[in-house]
Amino acid sequence: MPARTPLIPLMVISGLALGAATALGGMAGAPQGPWVSPSYGVSVFPQPADDPQLASAPNGSVAFVWEGWDGADWQIRTRNRTPGGVMQGIRTLSAAGASHEDPRVATGPDGTTAVAWKNMREWNRVVQVRIQKPGASLGSTQTLSSSTGDATEDRVAVGPQGQTVVAWAWNTGDGRVIQTRTRSAGSKRFAPTTTLSARGGDAIDPQIAIAPDGTVTIAWERASASGASVIQVSTRRPGEHFGKLSQVSKSGGAATDVALGVDASGMVTTTWERVAPKGVVIQARRGQAGQGMGPITDLSTHGVHASDSDLGVGPDGTVTVLWEFDSTARDLKIVQSRTLPAGGTWASIETLSRRATSRPDPTSAPDVDDPVIALAGDGTATGMWKQVGSNGQVRIQTRTRPAGGTWGPATWLSASNREADEPRLTVAPSGVVTGVWKLATGHKVVPEQNFWVQGMSTATPAAG
Repeated sequence: MPARTPLIPLMVISGLALGAATALGGMAGAPQGPWVSPSYGVSVFPQPADDPQLASAPNGSVAFVWEGWDGADWQIRTRNRTPGGVMQGIRTLSAAGASHEDPRVATGPDGTTAVAWKNMREWNRVVQVRIQKPGASLGSTQTLSSSTGDATEDRVAVGPQGQTVVAWAWNTGDGRVIQTRTRSAGSKRFAPTTTLSARGGDAIDPQIAIAPDGTVTIAWERASASGASVIQVSTRRPGEHFGKLSQVSKSGGAATDVALGVDASGMVTTTWERVAPKGVVIQARRGQAGQGMGPITDLSTHGVHASDSDLGVGPDGTVTVLWEFDSTARDLKIVQSRTLPAGGTWASIETLSRRATSRPDPTSAPDVDDPVIALAGDGTATGMWKQVGSNGQVRIQTRTRPAGGTWGPATWLSASNREADEPRLTVAPSGVVTGVWKLATGHKVVPEQNFWVQGMSTATPAAG
């Protein structure tokens, strides 16, 4: 992935067990092209596959990673799609003899790609990573966390010059703390481990954002013995150490599900869900990296249940947030959205999905779940989620909003006769959007793991 294109001034690691997803903004381009049908296979049918993730490179190639079953264990696998759309061969990144889970992938503005995962050993799990520099072969596996404790929830981000930051939650038996290690650009080794959160509570779900100047922000959720939880952050400027942690959310409630993004100017946006006196509300807070945060903004409506937020940040500072909304307490959720234009104020709430009048199957998944979003360099926003279709089958749906425009019609991406799950998104500097999800195969090779990984991409935008 070495081809030089204009530098991507944004690196976001957000959401879901990483969230989510890696969103890359870059050079301005024409509006997004249409989705190209049919979908294509990423993993091999019908071999069981799980937890798909993906990231776009500056030259338009896409790196896919997932867990693949080898007949005895789960292995971390990867393959690339070239800028021209050709799927390359599958490689196994992890070592045989143990299962490996939670793959996460990030690609930086210089084309450096890093894949992190956890090694599921019989004793304490450890976080491992492999890195590929532009024009070089894939690096060897490096173990980052200490086996004296149990490591989970690995996250990875790559900065402007190829510096790689990995974070995880680490437990020695008296609660989890957030730890991180960084490999500087040009170095072959990671610096020693830094523990960011205080002991005596339970810190989980780290998220990483790297600004164009290399400033790193890491956010996480920390619970107290009373059960209350808050969102905390720590920042490290280039050449410095991580500073004193600060609290982003208010005390006295439960704040969870943090998402994090940064724009080309270094403005950091943090979102989370917080239990309110009535219902659960999505909140946001913004501030320049390492310089404090502004006031808290309530994005969703009070008196209802909002959850599972994800945010996309454009290079110009435009922020769009998606979340699940349920006012009925019947698990018939919809996707809502709110946008902060560059230099403006938060716009009104928009509803992106339809609510079913009833659940076709009481044992089926919620009407809507797992919303994710990606913003392109020209400001085009693409949202994706899974939704119960008219036949009761869970499918992948998407909508697109051009810069300064309105959301277009909903498009179904996955097949109507198979259950789909775990949607993920990325966008290349050219404006090409790629989505990935896992689709039921109908083969019961591994109990409860009868999925394989599919993808779909948009056409290259027409020259404007």
